[in-house]
Amino acid sequence: MKRCSLYKTETEYKIVTDSETDIGLFIGDEPVFILPIISDIENIKNAIFECLNSSRKGIYTPKVDEGSEWQKWRLKKLKEKSFVGLERRSNYVGLELEKNTLNICPGKYIPREGFETVEKDVVKIEYSQDKEIEITERIIEMLKVDYKQSC
Repeated sequence: MKRCSLYKTETEYKIVTDSETDIGLFIGDEPVFILPIISDIENIKNAIFECLNSSRKGIYTPKVDEGSEWQKWRLKKLKEKSFVGLERRSNYVGLELEKNTLNICPGKYIPREGFETVEKDVVKIEYSQDKEIEITERIIEMLKVDYKQSC
């Protein structure tokens, strides 16, 4: 399975590749894209699908004593001071691509836990390259929903 995460803040989209570690956990990887909200659809599409296509399997799992350095590295890539700050002020969608099925999974922020998938709003789309603009438009619409307000 290939995965990526999208965060929409007030001014930016932050699009992050997620790769599966050698112990089966998904963690942030490269590339990471930060695009202004006013970016054209083509640039957003390219960033999303480059991240999905860059998702890897079997990457190294940071050890407990390496976790702090890994977090600092990831926060620097995201241009953030903390994950909690990013999560509090973002709308979130996770993408999962397996074979030719793309799941678009919106997340609801839960304090001290992160994002929880809003199962009732998950969208499954048959993926093909010629649908990438249509899929990107759908993702952008889903990122406009603020699930924090529905808590």
